[in-house]
Amino acid sequence: MRNLAEEVASRPDEERKPNGPTVSEERPGLMQRYGRTAQWLFPVLQIYGGGTAAVNFGRLLPANGHDRPSIALLIVAIGLGLFSVLAAVRVFQGKPNGATLCFWAWAPQIPDFVTNHLSYFLCLPFRTTLLVGWDAPRIAFEGQFALAFVARLDQEAASPYLGVNVLALLAAIYFWNARRASS
Repeated sequence: MRNLAEEVASRPDEERKPNGPTVSEERPGLMQRYGRTAQWLFPVLQIYGGGTAAVNFGRLLPANGHDRPSIALLIVAIGLGLFSVLAAVRVFQGKPNGATLCFWAWAPQIPDFVTNHLSYFLCLPFRTTLLVGWDAPRIAFEGQFALAFVARLDQEAASPYLGVNVLALLAAIYFWNARRASS
């Protein structure tokens, strides 16, 4: 009788693939090189960020003085946090739709902008934004380790800008490619 290690070693490569999203062998390059790290790093960040967001935004709900739109936005932020955690857990479980769910958990964190009439950014829990300001011309890179959800209508901004959360963009690209490779 063979032991488990010999049995696993004798299986074809297709049967020995790890759980979760895998990087396609047909696409060498950055994703091939850093795919193993991204395979565990991005879901761990999702679990940490989403869980922390759900707990912290949930603690704000019972506070007095919130109007209905604020409560609705808090509930949306809690939902996004829980969705992020559940998507990452599905990746670790090796579920086929895990990569797709993780893509949709990271995608809302990509845009970051402030105008005179509309502002938006979401970070669960990291914001690494490359931005371009047009009122006061500038190109900057901002990092933030916090939980934040900002959505404003018709409030003046200090300095309008357009930005991209680089970490969220990299995670979304990784999970988009993992989703395509698994289908």
